[in-house]
Amino acid sequence: MKITLIAGARPNFMKIAPIIEAIKQSQEKGLALEYRLVHTG
Repeated sequence: MKITLIAGARPNFMKIAPIIEAIKQSQEKGLALEYRLVHTG
């Protein structure tokens, strides 16, 4: 599964950080997850 995370300012990155951590933990468990971070600012 491919996931796109979109953030524009620092507060948005703070909200996305736990999501990225969860994705990384899922990847370590063998789930096929990819993510792309898009910075709009």
